[in-house]
Amino acid sequence: MKSSPQQARETKSGNDPNHAGHPNNSRGKALWWLRKLGWAGFLFFLIKGLVWIAVFYGLGRYVGLGSGE
Repeated sequence: MKSSPQQARETKSGNDPNHAGHPNNSRGKALWWLRKLGWAGFLFFLIKGLVWIAVFYGLGRYVGLGSGE
């Protein structure tokens, strides 16, 4: 009896700890956290990073760094 490609994928990735999506694998843990974080988390940290860049840029301009005068 031949198995379908879907069954082959499920069997192949099943509970194999070496599989990238397995939570006990270091790469699997990273992927698991990224999936859990999702788009909301990505946007939060992106905006947070941009705000910090703006803060340091503003402080640099305030104290006279990069004024070019």
